[in-house]
Amino acid sequence: MIQVIETCNQKKREQFMNIITEESPTWADALNQKCITFEKILNWKAEFILDVVASVNTLAFSAALKSLSPEALEIFLQKLSHQDRKKLELSMQETNPNPGEISSSVLKVISETRALLVQGTLKAERIDAQLVIPEDFESSLEKT
Repeated sequence: MIQVIETCNQKKREQFMNIITEESPTWADALNQKCITFEKILNWKAEFILDVVASVNTLAFSAALKSLSPEALEIFLQKLSHQDRKKLELSMQETNPNPGEISSSVLKVISETRALLVQGTLKAERIDAQLVIPEDFESSLEKT
């Protein structure tokens, strides 16, 4: 369920979350907490972000960065080393994606990041404890 919500567009995500909230506010809160967003990824420490960039592909990540405001982009880039920053800036200059490509790149970054977490390449507990999904997660939510 989390992967479906993470990888749909904003409008569809809001529709899903509204339905879930009507049915069970507890589930909606839990899903919001466990879901990965592009903004969450960009707020991680640089070491984890670079693992994502290495896995996703620099061009796709660069296209996704074009979804940010100039201010948000600058805040993100300041986290990176000079070399990593230059690499992404050059990649961003080389591409001119359309809005659909930017949107699909954001979704690609999110889905690849979720795959890294599922595979154990990225450790959710090291990045953000709220992202950890315990084995009995669904049954514990059902009890509440």
